[in-house]
Amino acid sequence: MSAPGDLRAAGMLGRMTLGMPHLSPSGLAEDWVLREGGDRHWAMLSRAMGRAEGAFEDAQGRPLYAAFCATELAMDPRDGLGAALLGAELSLRSTLGRVSAGRIGSEHVLSARGRAVARLRMISAFVAHDPRAGRLAARPPAAAIAPPPAGPGLMALGAAAGREARRLRAAPPPVPQAVLHPCPERDFNAVGLLYFPAYSALAAAALRRGAGRGAGPFARVRARRVVYLGNPAAGAAVRAASAASGRRARTVLHAPCGAPLAAATTLATAPAPGG
Repeated sequence: MSAPGDLRAAGMLGRMTLGMPHLSPSGLAEDWVLREGGDRHWAMLSRAMGRAEGAFEDAQGRPLYAAFCATELAMDPRDGLGAALLGAELSLRSTLGRVSAGRIGSEHVLSARGRAVARLRMISAFVAHDPRAGRLAARPPAAAIAPPPAGPGLMALGAAAGREARRLRAAPPPVPQAVLHPCPERDFNAVGLLYFPAYSALAAAALRRGAGRGAGPFARVRARRVVYLGNPAAGAAVRAASAASGRRARTVLHAPCGAPLAAATTLATAPAPGG
């Protein structure tokens, strides 16, 4: 993990110096924030269960993974902010909370130069991966975990994710407006699953390519919420369809067979051209 922290109650504190890998021209780099948040989320789960990091298993000893159901990232992008933050000290405050019986959430506040520059909320569930069947199945872990109840922000994300998941499953797949190709060497994790930050990158790529009514390139991303429903096979294409209105765009990612993979709602600092 980038910044060692101390576990206090169901939380973690950390500090680090910001360098080029952490920044974009307008502030913190979205991909890095997601990866760091995921690392801290898994570390807090492991410590809360008294296990080595990432060593989750079910009652039969089969390996489990904490797969994300939803993430929500809010940032404060500004011209030149990345250069202004270069070399600054970043503080990271992370907390863990119970969203429901099978889902655990975390919230991460990242601050620099005396102000919050990003807030990330994440919700995960334990799953088993069967690479032969190519599917994930929810499984309870062998070790009990009982973090305190989640705060209102995480509970709201959980409710919004549930509504989005029901909407995606009930609707026919939209007509694809872009076909995207995740890179097996860059976008998939050690067990062959599309790593969760790649979904945000795919949604951003769809918007950059102008997929959808009025969905041209956004100026800067102020917030992005992603609800995850499925995982594509390595080497498979991902189809994207987007629609934008003003500063907000919704991008649906689905497999070639039409199965929904994720939905990303993006809020920009400026309206999409033509939106």
